[in-house]
Amino acid sequence: MPDLKNREVAGDWISAGDFNGDPYPDFIAANIFYNGPDILYVSSAKEKWVSASDELGEITPLLAYVRASVAGKFGSKKRDDAIFSYYRQWPAAIDPSIVPKPPVEDIAGVDRLDFTGKEPKRIPIMRWASAAHNPASGMGSGDFDGDGNLDIAFTMFESKEIVVLLGDGKGNFKKAEVTGIKLDPNPFYDIRVADVNGDGRPDVIIGYEAGGSTIAKRDGSIHVYLNQGASQAPQTAAR
Repeated sequence: MPDLKNREVAGDWISAGDFNGDPYPDFIAANIFYNGPDILYVSSAKEKWVSASDELGEITPLLAYVRASVAGKFGSKKRDDAIFSYYRQWPAAIDPSIVPKPPVEDIAGVDRLDFTGKEPKRIPIMRWASAAHNPASGMGSGDFDGDGNLDIAFTMFESKEIVVLLGDGKGNFKKAEVTGIKLDPNPFYDIRVADVNGDGRPDVIIGYEAGGSTIAKRDGSIHVYLNQGASQAPQTAAR
């Protein structure tokens, strides 16, 4: 395993994929440390990994919290990509007379890391203002529309909605209309994608924490939504 004694790496999400083309898995992790960008590791040999993060924030974002991720062939058939969510806040210590503040100081985003070139390249997928100071906290992938290309689904903290982005297999995405899934007000852990009813289509599973304090009602739950196809609304299968 990589030597993490001097690395600020910790979090609840991790995704494994083939980022460098060798026989061994690579991974992207999350962080709970603000400005802890050292989250990307690629294999150098069997059971050995080295950090592929950079200090300039071109590959993994600086001044950010990184959360949920997925890995898969979103832009190439020969190499996996990593897709991850993050939240970034404009530093209050920066003198606005030297560097003017941006129009939006609290940003959440979803980016794709492309590994087909000589160096990893980070490509924006989606950005939005995040008054709640939270990135997408759940993310999964599957071929939701049946076109043979991987798509992604993630949960937006502010609007309490699930977003589905349909991939074209070349690294491009378009937002799909989602019906039949309504997120509960409880905080959610994460989402998972699996074919739970054996019909060959990926379904969505959402896990929720219990709300309130430690003495409140234990109302955590797991919801399963069946994929009814690209032109039909999904329905709740279990609750």
